[in-house]
Amino acid sequence: SETIGIAQRGAPVNSMLRLGSAHQVPLIPLGGGDILIALELVEALRNLPFMSKSSHVVLNTQRIEPITALLREGTYLSLETILEKLKKNSVRVVVSLDAMKLAEKAGSRLSVNMVMLGAAFATELFPIKIEVVKAVIETRFSGKARLANMMAFDLGYQASQQALN
Repeated sequence: SETIGIAQRGAPVNSMLRLGSAHQVPLIPLGGGDILIALELVEALRNLPFMSKSSHVVLNTQRIEPITALLREGTYLSLETILEKLKKNSVRVVVSLDAMKLAEKAGSRLSVNMVMLGAAFATELFPIKIEVVKAVIETRFSGKARLANMMAFDLGYQASQQALN
């Protein structure tokens, strides 16, 4: 399930993915999520109600402050406060990483999502083999984009593995 259109107006966007034949609807019920991939710090908190007590959060530490915080009409929570709130609210594991820095290391700032995908796969919560994901990356991209996305996936996976061990 995806929310489309509001992103063009600068509003938060979330996507949900349910895997398995037992699910009748695409939306994840409150408290029913296994993994949250948050591309922005505060979005992790915004989507916390969907997480279960055994869930994992893969968190990009990049700050994208809303206009209200930039205009001093609101405040933006610190990384420490966000991590504390996530752990306090029954999330089992939080993996935080600077996905932008890893994407730049891979050769493209546009590959942040691949860094996060690699980090999420390191949790071993997906019923999809990593070889399949890498094969899809190989076929969907070419040239420099393929190399950057493959490296970004690997860097995210390695960073997450280090955090989990």
